[in-house]
Amino acid sequence: MDPPTPFKRLGPVSRLKDFITPTEDVHALAHLGVARVDPEQWQLRIDGMVERPLVFDLEELLRFPARELSAVFECYGNPLEPDVAARSVANVSWRGVSLADLLARITLAGARPEGLFTTRLYNRRVEHTGREHVEPAQELDVNAVIVRPADQDRVPPGRHLVTGWVWSASGITRVEASTDGGASWPESHVVARGPAPTWQRFGFEWDAAAPGSYEIRARATDSRGRVQPNRGVTLSGSRSCNDTRSRGPVRFARE
Repeated sequence: MDPPTPFKRLGPVSRLKDFITPTEDVHALAHLGVARVDPEQWQLRIDGMVERPLVFDLEELLRFPARELSAVFECYGNPLEPDVAARSVANVSWRGVSLADLLARITLAGARPEGLFTTRLYNRRVEHTGREHVEPAQELDVNAVIVRPADQDRVPPGRHLVTGWVWSASGITRVEASTDGGASWPESHVVARGPAPTWQRFGFEWDAAAPGSYEIRARATDSRGRVQPNRGVTLSGSRSCNDTRSRGPVRFARE
């Protein structure tokens, strides 16, 4: 590992303006350090919940057909702090071997093996029949991030475009927005998702009629009827705005 300590690179949400996130703006989180590998020695091993592990070296992988895919890329957070909403997201264009081509060569085992990354980390707490249960995090939740206006922006009273991104394991079909702290939720425009599993842009026009204190929120619903929850992950889908002056610009600040 080089460095052999945890590494983190996080940019401000306001930089996520492009549909495809530039490489330099993509978040990087390496809890165990950054791996430096020798291509001659490197191997990909597929094991765990399989009947027989498979191992590929780099030369073998390069023989497979390469493909390109654009997809939303989200960090679920620090597995050592599962209750802290510290997610990061980007929309990335990938090129490489199709994972489906490799997974087609394996046979699944009957149950998840006990292990650090299979049963102890990356779990979520869900409520079912009035009781809380722990289950593995196996797909993207419904989530949103407001990109514009950015934190600490100053804008004059009047009409302003609020934009951001929404995503889920399924396509987002509805986005609601609130500018009064959740008292009302009018529907926002959202761009339909294409065949690739990318994020989707949403936007609405907000009339900041007078200087004051405002809270802007976004709430997404996907094609399976899953609604973005009101706590935890929604921290990235809200902005608070305040200004104590009687006239002039409105100051946007993080909650």
